[in-house]
Amino acid sequence: MKATIITIITTLAWFTGPAVVTAQPDLHTTIQYEVPFGPVYPIWASSNLIQGSLALNDSTAAVEKLDFSVPLNSFIGQNANYLEWLGYSFTFPNLEFRTNKVINQGDGKYQVKGNLQFRGQFEPVTINYKREDTEDWITFKGSFTFNPRDFFISAPPFDLVPNRIPMTLNLVFSKADIQSATAANGK
Repeated sequence: MKATIITIITTLAWFTGPAVVTAQPDLHTTIQYEVPFGPVYPIWASSNLIQGSLALNDSTAAVEKLDFSVPLNSFIGQNANYLEWLGYSFTFPNLEFRTNKVINQGDGKYQVKGNLQFRGQFEPVTINYKREDTEDWITFKGSFTFNPRDFFISAPPFDLVPNRIPMTLNLVFSKADIQSATAANGK
């Protein structure tokens, strides 16, 4: 019995998948948006409470996932509660992205396809990232545009909800954390 439990734990440790690392919150890990018009124009805000996660293939070090989650009530700026109001944050408190596919385009450029969750709905979104490496850090600078009108059951008035909100984000990861996660993954 004891040998069976040890075998199961060892097997699960072996098949846990890619090493996952969390973005560093104090190192310019941010997300920003600016709405081109609206009921209380100008509208722009940013948050440094975004939580990013990076999953690398243990043997090839290829990026397999680049996810994030940010509380809608964490944005600060000019009329910053707009996204919180629009996203109905009492019921759906976070804006989340989950990766489906990562395409390495070379020269440090990545196209990450996945689903963006907003207002309890999921819509496909593509994020274009540029990877920048320093001695101790890996930074992914990305941008995407999402249509908040897609997340409503019936179309809201156009003067209240725009058809696009451009977003930019920076996810900063420690190379030491990546090495530790890879080592802890047993490879």
